[in-house]
Amino acid sequence: MTTTQPKPANVASGATTGIAPGFSDPVHESQAVFRQILEAMSRPGMIMGIETTAEAPGTMAEGMAALSLTLLDGDTRVWLDAALAEHAAVADYLRFHCGCPIVQSPFDADFALIGSVDTLPRLERFSPGTAQYPERSATVVIEVPKLTGGPATVLTGPGIETTRDFDPVGLPDWFWSAWAVNRGSFPLGIDAVFTCDAEFCALPRSTRVEA
Repeated sequence: MTTTQPKPANVASGATTGIAPGFSDPVHESQAVFRQILEAMSRPGMIMGIETTAEAPGTMAEGMAALSLTLLDGDTRVWLDAALAEHAAVADYLRFHCGCPIVQSPFDADFALIGSVDTLPRLERFSPGTAQYPERSATVVIEVPKLTGGPATVLTGPGIETTRDFDPVGLPDWFWSAWAVNRGSFPLGIDAVFTCDAEFCALPRSTRVEA
């Protein structure tokens, strides 16, 4: 994930356009969420809670909306899964508050927003970056039913002193084997962020997972 300082272009209110409001204080709220994102990326699997004034559009949850308002801008290509794309309010919200272009192919996306694990594409459909520019890989933000209580896995790697238990609910059976392939491509590979309502945690490409 590219973690440059956020450029808050989102507008506090979309009331005049019928679009759900973004942050009421875009500068300070986006900075606060950005600091949380940096901490989550440096501590894989650690669950963070977001306090946000933004309203989420359509079926998008508030945590994913807050991350989008913080990380997306006019230079960020975004792909929406079927669960989000079927609601025009989501794309309208992102264009209005973030100015980001919506792309039609997962591979063309800098960020992919997945509103349901049931519509999560295979990881190889997202860009892993290139040998010259590994930082140009995709970040995939996935809404899950719960961040705990699912099949148990153990995380190791940078940012984890020994091990960390990680058990999100609802991921497809193929996910962890696909993640092992993704991890094996390091420094190429996608980064993943899991959201549930107003909580999230990160899984950088450098993280190893033992099922």
